Amino acid sequence: MSDDGLYARLMARCEECGDCILWRGSYTANGHPQVRVLGKVQLVRRVVYQLKRGPIQPGRVIVLKCGERGCVKYEHMAQYTIKQVAQKAAKAGAFSRPDRCAKIARGCQRSVNAKLTQEQAAEIRGSAETQRALAAKYGVNKSMIARIKNGTAWRQMAVGASVFTLGTL
Repeated sequence: MSDDGLYARLMARCEECGDCILWRGSYTANGHPQVRVLGKVQLVRRVVYQLKRGPIQPGRVIVLKCGERGCVKYEHMAQYTIKQVAQKAAKAGAFSRPDRCAKIARGCQRSVNAKLTQEQAAEIRGSAETQRALAAKYGVNKSMIARIKNGTAWRQMAVGASVFTLGTL
């Protein structure tokens, strides 16, 4: 990618804030700085990185070391694989089980396509009826009943639960 004054034009749309250079232009729906270059919308950080540091290797993403989402300072950028980003996020606790289960639960509760409620899943989990009877009663298939009972569906209901606390023995 050739500079031809592009870097100067990009920096004209930024504001220095402490050690970071913050983008004051448009953002994607996910909150990443974006700009139109040669008729194509691109992420500002990728454009700046390519202008100042060279090409981005295939399968790599640009990650900020400073953590400021709007920052476009090339000294704060580094290339990582998706796997490296995921490992870093896991170490930071982004995938911790209680938080993740709560997020999944909120998604299930809001889903307009969900056939069951949390209360119904709790009833199914504690029921001694056959899977066939429960499937007919709640209008779902037997495999869904099995997944609820073994804790792979409606997982947030099973966190910390055991057969001894559910009264299924």
